[in-house]
Amino acid sequence: MPPWARPPLVGAAKLEQTAATKTGIAVADEYRAREVCKQSGVYRAVHGDQHTPDHDVTVLYGHIFPRCSHHGCEPKFVLVAAGQNVNSNNWFR
Repeated sequence: MPPWARPPLVGAAKLEQTAATKTGIAVADEYRAREVCKQSGVYRAVHGDQHTPDHDVTVLYGHIFPRCSHHGCEPKFVLVAAGQNVNSNNWFR
C-alpha cells in the first residue's frame, strides 16, 4: 500500500497494529527514562511524585527518553499521538 493511502497513525492501538505489520514487533505505548524511543511522536511525561504537572513532549525515534533534569527522577512517557519525522518521509526527501 503506498504511503499516501495508509490511514494516519493516531493513538497506540493503530501504532501497535502498524508496527507489528511492518516489523513483526509490537511497539510499546509507554516507556521509562533511559529507554530508546521506538516510535516518533508526542508523549505525555508523567512524573510519579507530581513535583510537576504532566506535560506533553515530542520524542524522535532512536532518541533516549530523558530523566527529569530538576529532580533526577525517571518519569514515564505515554504515547499520545504517533508521528513520523519529516526527514524520514519519502515525500519530503
